Amino acid sequence: LNQIIAPMLIGKDATGIRHRISDIERPLHGLGRSGPAQYGISAIDIALWDLAGKRAGLPLFRMLGGRDGLISKYASLMRYGGDTDAVSKNVSRARANGFETIKLHETTIPAFRAARDAVNNEDNICLDVNCPWTVAEAIGVAQEIRGDDFYWLEEPVWPPEDYAGLAKVKKQGVPISAGENITTPHEFKTALEMNAIDNLQPSVTKCGGISAMQKIFSLSAMYPVQLIPHCFCWGPGYLATAHLAASRVEPIPLETP
Repeated sequence: LNQIIAPMLIGKDATGIRHRISDIERPLHGLGRSGPAQYGISAIDIALWDLAGKRAGLPLFRMLGGRDGLISKYASLMRYGGDTDAVSKNVSRARANGFETIKLHETTIPAFRAARDAVNNEDNICLDVNCPWTVAEAIGVAQEIRGDDFYWLEEPVWPPEDYAGLAKVKKQGVPISAGENITTPHEFKTALEMNAIDNLQPSVTKCGGISAMQKIFSLSAMYPVQLIPHCFCWGPGYLATAHLAASRVEPIPLETP
């Protein structure tokens, strides 16, 4: 790794980072294209882009083509174990703090509707359920909530790579979000080709870093999807996602725990 990374530390711009990261990925592919190895590659890539920005004297979003650096945010709440009172209280608090789009991490219909009832009809309520259901179960839930005007249903199917099953849920009329557990641009292309997703949610800390995110951004422009990066974290991952969001011409909301 030292032989690969050292040359990247000498230059004063981002030239060659993508190619060098590819050089790291190749010998590590036997350890899997997801999980710790890919997360480590993501961290290295993010650090190198940060270093390139510092040496160039530019914030990262400007290096990536951004101009004003403005971003919007949406609230991403904790899981409250189906406690509808806690859901109502925390959704209301997020709305009072200025968030017009709020994401739950609950898996029950009463919790979903408690959130919907806690805010105005024009506010967006998103449902992140973290892959709990079979395709048939997810279809049943989608059919039940279809008239409740939820902004999206995120990762309803186990396993998350069942894109054919996800596409069947999508046909029920509830917008589907997914992508945090997709870890290479090739996998993203497969999911997009299968028409499985409405909102594409790559995670910079999982998919290969900023270099991979740029590829995924370009890929997403070829399909009728909305790009909304996943970021249920603080620290470098949150900052990297913020700069990626600020680099885009079209608005991208930043997930904020």
